[in-house]
Amino acid sequence: MLRVSFFIGLLFISYSTHAFDLYLLRHFEKQSQSQSDNPRLTQTGEQRASNLATILETAEIKRIYSTSYNRTLDSVAPLAQIKQLNVESYDPRDLESFSALLLSRAENAVVSGHSNTTPALLLLLGGPEIKIHEQDYGTLYIVSIENERVTVTTVEVSNK
Repeated sequence: MLRVSFFIGLLFISYSTHAFDLYLLRHFEKQSQSQSDNPRLTQTGEQRASNLATILETAEIKRIYSTSYNRTLDSVAPLAQIKQLNVESYDPRDLESFSALLLSRAENAVVSGHSNTTPALLLLLGGPEIKIHEQDYGTLYIVSIENERVTVTTVEVSNK
C-alpha cells in the first residue's frame, strides 16, 4: 500500500511541475447568420485564421480543439494544416469536464470557442473573469500553467 501511495504522489508532483500553455480564442469574424445557421468565416476572419497559424507555427502544439461549428473549425484549420494535426471536437455545454481534461493532459493545446464559452473556460482554468462582446474578434488568450500557477497574456491576431 505504501508503494502505491508513493507512486501516486510522484504522479501528482510530475503533473504539478510540468509547464504547458493553452491558447484560447473566440472564433474569428463570421458571415451573416442570415446566410446560414452554421456560417463560415468572412474574408477578414480567414485572414486572421491564417495569421494565427503564422503566430503559432513554432509553438509546440500537441492538440487542437474546436466546437463543431464551421466558424470555430475554420478559425483553426490553417494551423491544423501546418501542424499536421486533426482538430478534436469538444462539447461546449460541458466545459467543466473539458477543462479537467485539458489540465490532466498538461500539454500545449489550442481551443477554438465562442464569445460565451471562451470566457467560461478561461475562468475554469484559473484565469480572470473576462467578457467578449459580440463584435470582438482576434484576441488570443495564452494561459500558461506551471506549478499550479496560472498566468494569462493576450495577443491580438491581426486581420491584415
